[in-house]
Amino acid sequence: MIKVPGFVISQLLGRGTYGQVYMGRKSGSSKLVAIKCIMKLKLSNQARDNLVSEISILKALEHPHIVRMLDFTWDASFVYIIMEFCGGGDLSRFLRLKKRLDELLVQRFLQQLALALQYLKSKNIVHMDLKPQNILLTSINNPSLKLADFGFAQCIKETAKKNEVRGTLLYMAPEIFCDGFYHPSCDLWSIGIILYECLFGTTPYGQITIEQLKEKLVAMDEQIKLPSPNEISKPCAALIHGLLRRNPSERLNHEQFFSHPFIDLDHAPSAQSLDKAAEYLKRAPQLESLGKLCEAYDCYLEGLNHLMAAYNYEPSRFKKSQIRNLMKDHLLKTESLKLELCLLSHTDVTSSSSPQLEPKTLNSQAVNLPDPIVPVKCYDVSRQPKKNADSSKKGLFHYLPKEKDDHQSSLKSKSSPTSETYQPQDSDKAGILTRIKHWFSRQNDKTENPYEYSGKASTSSNIVVEFLDKFYKLISTHRLQEALIYFQNEFSNCLKEAQNDSNSKNRSILFKELNLAMDKAEQIKAKLNCNSTMMIGENESSFQIGEEVLDENPQEEDHCLLM
Repeated sequence: MIKVPGFVISQLLGRGTYGQVYMGRKSGSSKLVAIKCIMKLKLSNQARDNLVSEISILKALEHPHIVRMLDFTWDASFVYIIMEFCGGGDLSRFLRLKKRLDELLVQRFLQQLALALQYLKSKNIVHMDLKPQNILLTSINNPSLKLADFGFAQCIKETAKKNEVRGTLLYMAPEIFCDGFYHPSCDLWSIGIILYECLFGTTPYGQITIEQLKEKLVAMDEQIKLPSPNEISKPCAALIHGLLRRNPSERLNHEQFFSHPFIDLDHAPSAQSLDKAAEYLKRAPQLESLGKLCEAYDCYLEGLNHLMAAYNYEPSRFKKSQIRNLMKDHLLKTESLKLELCLLSHTDVTSSSSPQLEPKTLNSQAVNLPDPIVPVKCYDVSRQPKKNADSSKKGLFHYLPKEKDDHQSSLKSKSSPTSETYQPQDSDKAGILTRIKHWFSRQNDKTENPYEYSGKASTSSNIVVEFLDKFYKLISTHRLQEALIYFQNEFSNCLKEAQNDSNSKNRSILFKELNLAMDKAEQIKAKLNCNSTMMIGENESSFQIGEEVLDENPQEEDHCLLM
């Protein structure tokens, strides 16, 4: 075993071209370090220059995502570089273990690499040998990344011609191998290859020989294709395509990379993440109480995003558990608010373009859904009924009378989200809500999984919202008979979905909206002067336009109430 003055060596971590890396600790200390031992006799003149350059660069670097050099020394045979110890091994080993990484984990890793590159860019340093073997993990569980091995790193401000090839061929930018040109964006090409490998389990070149790889680098004239683009998000796919451009001038530059929506450095884990989350989550209910639902929803999303960052940053398990519970609570609130906005977006379509149906005495048969579990408030000032209005018509789908009220119109323009200004399915900034729910689903925890809880609610809500959307659109285009038939065919299924919704607030809203939709269906039937019978039972319903329906069990007619 090699001996390093002042240190106790415990085990070999790895071997390289010019030496070995050992795990050890300083004499009299329990803190582990990594000791890189470079044999002087093996160093060529170029390798000697690279070593001097590496030590010089490492002395100037101090960043949470760059391996820190603690000290260096030498003797007659070796040069010793003492560095902080990273117990998770390198990214290459991690990939062999996991095969492919989840997109959320890849995004988190990429944020950390981006922060490291941002720091290097500020010092005009290009790494020139970015690859999984040179990216270390602090641990296997909840790891952070750190860049290592700056043996090929140089200070480059603009494109430079070199008489040597630096880097590893598999991750090397084409212009380096083909022309000997070193552009500052060569590191970004390497990041693109690493990103591809993390997501798909292999590099874009697949399993090929060195000679075949050289031929591909020379002949490459097409954009690299993704094997299964539908498996990753659009921002992620766009980032890969932007990084893997053969022409450096067409490749994403550093500023574009740092500001890319998939990188999302604004929400990278930091010591400030929890404070940012608290600020947004405090403001959200205040906006909601003022009727500014779109702004409140955006605040909830921002708060959740910062909470997820705070969770990833926090090392304490106890504090992680507290943050997790906080996320669960606000995730459900956000889902409920999203549902309200989805339903509100339909109101404007139907109230503005649907035929005005005069209130009539409807079918004598009672139509009642279960009472709301919690009181349903009027979510928008502009939708509150007038003093003389029929109080039975309160709700998100309350149809305003023909005459316009100037005061109501002004309030509506200020606070009411409409189908033109708010589209819930497109509103999640880069899919924040979806990503957070998916993140919850990946947590190995025996406690109730909020993703499964809210995901089930979301599925039920989506089915009902889609039903209401189509029903009211048919009305708005004067296709009343078609709307009535569609209602009869789909209503029972939607009612069951609403009853199965595990979010009590969502369930209350859905019951109220389905009741109002039933009222509207009865109004349409009366308007069309239909001689029809509507039978909606637990398992079956029958309804015909302009014909008499013969029910097989007429004695059960009195029991056809909506439960």
